[in-house]
Amino acid sequence: EWWKSDVEAVVNQATNSGMPPNISDAHTINGHPGPALGCISQGYTLHVESGKTYLLRIINAALNDELFFKIADHKLTVVEADASYLKPFETDTIFLSPGQTTNVLLTANKLVGKYLIATTPFMDAPIGFDNLSSIATLRYKGTPPYTKTILTNIPPLNATPITKTFSDSLRSINSNTYPTKVSSTIDHTLLFAITVGLNPCDTCLTGVWFLHCHLEVHTTWGLKMAFIVDNGRGPNESILPPPKDLPKC
Repeated sequence: EWWKSDVEAVVNQATNSGMPPNISDAHTINGHPGPALGCISQGYTLHVESGKTYLLRIINAALNDELFFKIADHKLTVVEADASYLKPFETDTIFLSPGQTTNVLLTANKLVGKYLIATTPFMDAPIGFDNLSSIATLRYKGTPPYTKTILTNIPPLNATPITKTFSDSLRSINSNTYPTKVSSTIDHTLLFAITVGLNPCDTCLTGVWFLHCHLEVHTTWGLKMAFIVDNGRGPNESILPPPKDLPKC
């Protein structure tokens, strides 16, 4: 996401007012919003050669918006999500929440030309959000100048079936080489109730893990908590001390 304002000022204004921060003014692909009102950026261009396969590392670096990603007339083979290898599956639309990542394979197997790359928001709730698409271009080597860009249909804003299909397709490899072994022995059953509260802890030393909501805006509302974890037996069950040069809060 990209704001025309200083993002620190945006957060401070929201914190002082108790209201959500102003929505962003644009989405970007590799830092470029593409042609947009009041912006002269021509957008990002991904150069490819016919017959080659490319690994794309796709990151939703937005703070508050869930996003679709697709390339006109091209299929993407998803092979990894959030640093875990997956059973590969093919799709024409990627769906990522803020902070989520995926690796996909793109095979340049279409006619030489220019193809639209688009990222668009997903929203199925009646709240304010940045309803702007960002575009880039996939350009084959040898494409003549002034070639028209082949367009694509973007998903509807509330395309919940697309998000469900994508999420349901995420499966572990679970093979003999890479087995997925889930322990069936449970020592303790824990129930966590997450709510808004205040519990200062100035003297905690056993290892603190910060947990917060997926959306950045929610952390300013207090939707976050800290787990204080005791060390177990031996170094493999103990948290390493912080480095000496770790900045203080």
